[in-house]
Amino acid sequence: TPTNRWSAFVQDQWRVIPSLTVNAGLRYDSEDIRTGADVTAFKLKDEWAPRVGVVWDFTGDGTSKAYASAGRFYYALPTDLNVRVFTANTSYRVFNYSQTDLTQGSDVKCSDTVNTGCVPRNALLQVGSLAGEPVDAGIKAAYQDEFTIGLEKAVDPTLSVGVKGTYRSLGRTVEDRCDLNPNGPTGNSCALMNPGATGPDNPGATGQFGSCNSSNNPTDPLAGTCTDPGQGTSIPKSKRIFKGIELVVRKQFTNEIWAQLSYLGSSLTGNYSGAISEGSGQTDPGINADYDYADFIRHSSGRLELDRPNQGRIDAVWNAPFGLSAGLQFYVRTGVPTSVRGLYNDFYPSELYLSQRGYGARLPTDYEMNMSLGYNVNVGPVTITPQFYAFQLLNRQTTRAVDEVFNRYGTFVTDPSSPYYGQAGVQPGTTGPQGNACPVSNAGPCTDNEDYRKTTARVSQRQFRFALKVTF
Repeated sequence: TPTNRWSAFVQDQWRVIPSLTVNAGLRYDSEDIRTGADVTAFKLKDEWAPRVGVVWDFTGDGTSKAYASAGRFYYALPTDLNVRVFTANTSYRVFNYSQTDLTQGSDVKCSDTVNTGCVPRNALLQVGSLAGEPVDAGIKAAYQDEFTIGLEKAVDPTLSVGVKGTYRSLGRTVEDRCDLNPNGPTGNSCALMNPGATGPDNPGATGQFGSCNSSNNPTDPLAGTCTDPGQGTSIPKSKRIFKGIELVVRKQFTNEIWAQLSYLGSSLTGNYSGAISEGSGQTDPGINADYDYADFIRHSSGRLELDRPNQGRIDAVWNAPFGLSAGLQFYVRTGVPTSVRGLYNDFYPSELYLSQRGYGARLPTDYEMNMSLGYNVNVGPVTITPQFYAFQLLNRQTTRAVDEVFNRYGTFVTDPSSPYYGQAGVQPGTTGPQGNACPVSNAGPCTDNEDYRKTTARVSQRQFRFALKVTF
């Protein structure tokens, strides 16, 4: 399942005056995404990416630098999309919860007393084809724009300070949606599109094929309904905006000791975390679940999963004259945001945002330390260097993920602005499906997930690594 890519670029540098330099370039890319039969599935063309940068030594003596740059950067789709969408692959999963039988699939009902096989409690069948999903005729490649501006100054021969501002904005992405009315003109429930695209060449994005609601949530009165072609829900433009200001101080204390201190203040907001869906961990660029159903759009705009407003770091290196080298790295950073999520159906257990994305409680502030040691032993023309590394030296194992699924069993929704709020489910003064008491004083339904907000992942524990490097 190959993709053929062609690229070309031209660049030039202009020294306007000895202290002012301009760099400019233009890159062109095109992609021919092919199927398992090695024929074209679709093409992405006209990927024109201009870039320009300016550097100015404003003091004219080599101790200063003011700079700015702007550029467009296209994202090349990995061939995971080719394999998942445009091959005749079949995936069949069954789930057997019998305590006495490991057999997967049979015409015998599961039970604890029958040991001759059982019907799986749940089954999922996915069948691919070389034709794959329909692709909007107007589909275009994904890209982001980046702008930077910065200033650096050497205070003296051993000390320099700098500040840099960065702005990145996602201009467009490629994704699919899977809520199309299969009785429409495509006969398919999925289509590849550019979220936010308009016009007759982008019917997948605009909802011209009609759309269906496949929710298993009993509080959703529209579950199981479909709209006719021409009356589907449009998918909004994908957004991801990073804004950051970085301060850096570098100091050469002696010929052997060097250190750097940095601080980054930033924000990361939008409705799309990127080629990797950070919320679920899905790694299917171009076919992640972010826009599979129109319901997933509700409340999806907010703080993205990698948003850390404050990050600080210290790096130090000591190169002793007798061959020993030592390094130390320490960082501290704000915890990531969390969301309140819920079940859509069995295949999408956590894709709904029940309140604004990223506005749940932040995870704890994280800080850790790493260390490295090395010693050079010269044996004739050969240098042998035993090396030692210690990672997560403080062994804090800070929580880096929690269970965000508020209603794992789809019994209710919690957002008062939702049209489904309070229509069914657990009410104050009652007990939830999993035995969770719901206090009478509670203003709304309680969670049906006994593991809600419990830790699901931590920063790795303390680790040591040894290595031997031979240089000749």
